[in-house]
Amino acid sequence: MSIDQLKFKIMKLSKLNSTIACVTAICFALVLTPACNNSKEKKSEVTGKENENNVTTGDTTITQSTGNMTTGKKTGKVSAGIPLVDKSSKMETDKMGYYNYTETAPTFPGGQGSLESYINNNIHYPEAAIDNGAEGTVNVMFTIDENGKPGNAKTTGTAIGYGLEEEAIRVVNSMSNWTPGTIKENKVKAWYTLPITFQLE
Repeated sequence: MSIDQLKFKIMKLSKLNSTIACVTAICFALVLTPACNNSKEKKSEVTGKENENNVTTGDTTITQSTGNMTTGKKTGKVSAGIPLVDKSSKMETDKMGYYNYTETAPTFPGGQGSLESYINNNIHYPEAAIDNGAEGTVNVMFTIDENGKPGNAKTTGTAIGYGLEEEAIRVVNSMSNWTPGTIKENKVKAWYTLPITFQLE
């Protein structure tokens, strides 16, 4: 075999090795490309899920990945109203001697402003009512005797529930003495209805 023939065979072998190397590289690239794409897709899926999972709308943040819902906790506001007295009916007493209304209505020490402050400072909006979105006006009917002592508290009308009626009664029963109502300037015992409004904000 001549030197020229040997050189030719070596060149041919080099080309073949180069071709094999290229084919191997292409095959390797073809195998890796889908794996890389899958990795990128998974990454974008994760990113997409992160974006979907934390959605903020107003005061509400919903986290879908954990299934938990966090809401901006509502708070309750309570106010005492001025009762409407039906003076179209006859002024009279019940079996216990309490008038249905009086010429001069009973008053809380310090007046309506002090009564509202007392309610705001002493009443607690029940957690069950906040959690269930319960709000409304609870009318508490109670007696004020001739010495101004409140008692016999009960609610009237349709019950709202979730502890609102019980809390309203508790606060009324804890009140200090009132200035009693009068008829012809005489102190008398009478019924009094106090509207207490529970409102969520």
